[in-house]
Amino acid sequence: MEELFKYIRKQPEDFVINLISDQDACRTYIRLLPPLSQQILFRLLYIERGFPRSEVEKWSPKSKSNDLINAIKKLIKAHLVYIVTDTISENSYNSSIIINKRVREVLLGTYVEDKKAFVRQKNPFAPDDQPDENFVPFDELDQSKFPTIDEKILDDFSNYQLESILSFMLKLRDNIDNEAKKILSDAKLMEFGGNLCPKGHRFLLLSPKEQIWRIVKCYLKFTKDLHSSLRFLLKIGSMELSKGYPITSLTPTQKELLSPFKTIGLVYIDGDYFYPTKSILNFFGKSNIFQTEGWMLIDTNFKITAFPKSPLHTALLKKFANVTYEFPGFASAFISPNSFREALNQGTTLDDIIGFLKSNLSHKIGSGQIPSAVMKQFYVWRDQRERLTVTHECIMRQYTNPNDANLAAQCAKQLAGYVYGPAEKKESHYWIVITLSSIEQSYKPYLDMIQNNSENGGYI
Repeated sequence: MEELFKYIRKQPEDFVINLISDQDACRTYIRLLPPLSQQILFRLLYIERGFPRSEVEKWSPKSKSNDLINAIKKLIKAHLVYIVTDTISENSYNSSIIINKRVREVLLGTYVEDKKAFVRQKNPFAPDDQPDENFVPFDELDQSKFPTIDEKILDDFSNYQLESILSFMLKLRDNIDNEAKKILSDAKLMEFGGNLCPKGHRFLLLSPKEQIWRIVKCYLKFTKDLHSSLRFLLKIGSMELSKGYPITSLTPTQKELLSPFKTIGLVYIDGDYFYPTKSILNFFGKSNIFQTEGWMLIDTNFKITAFPKSPLHTALLKKFANVTYEFPGFASAFISPNSFREALNQGTTLDDIIGFLKSNLSHKIGSGQIPSAVMKQFYVWRDQRERLTVTHECIMRQYTNPNDANLAAQCAKQLAGYVYGPAEKKESHYWIVITLSSIEQSYKPYLDMIQNNSENGGYI
């Protein structure tokens, strides 16, 4: 997942290296890299000393040299390799690529981390995340004795959890559990009154992968131990589907994440064990549960023929299209300039609509592509909307006394409606104050007071 990879690599180098000192977390982190970067990393794995960068750049044809250079840059930004430059002569330099020593040891299995000591020690990454007496790392347990569960149970649970949240956002459900409501509020997707925020409108049309990341990112933002939370997330990426893992092998911070992860269908909890679902494994590219056949077609006349698998699909379609006919398993709709403009006004972007259509168009009974004429018209509609800019309504007043003008400006600033005021030490026959009309009701009493107390009659 590109977004998670960017999020981790922005952290300090020491933080990242300690994060991937766990072998499972390290493997998942590397899987987030582009394939070419992974190939370069594993080619250099058994070379302890630096390998000339000029030789590495010969591994691809000249036509693909930019791809190779970008792949090396990704490895450097990920803190997995670094460049060492040696001076050969006055005008000659030699650059070598070296894999981080800790990363090599972890991948080769020669680095042994005392996981109990790691979480107990007073380090800058997990100062308060102390395990209980029953804490035993996964790697020290006999995983052949871990329980298993039917995949269908996990699939049904995962799909139900995420669809329940989306249905509540679209007002197809009257209520959901408090944990889910807290998730929507913390992620700024819904207001306390139940109305969607602009981010919520965009969230609905995102792919399941992106929806999961938006929610997970929100929890990472507020977690008290980012290091432990990220390591748990990466370790899940290396777990097996349908296998249960003991909750006693988690730190307190990681246990706290189980509840929100369960709410959005990432893990299933049964007794003292939790089971990763396809939703979270697909997040790391281990499953293709969301790469299913599309359920709609779109014609050059903007007509959409849909075969929704649930009322949720039809409700999502209504976010940017007018539904003319709706039956169980069938719906007919069309995208009009008004429906398109209304979607943009709510906070949805053109990219959101295009992404939703592309991910849900059928490849079996259609081309799976948006007609070029429709795409062009989408951009025309967007550009027409953006040609018009909306500004707040303002009111301008002229004052014959600079003291009155300054007092009016100060009052407007207190009401957060100040736009423009008299310049200091400016000699003029009158002074202008411009304020927002939205504060007029609260601003009027101040103006009346200034008018009554002014020797020159206040404003004109």
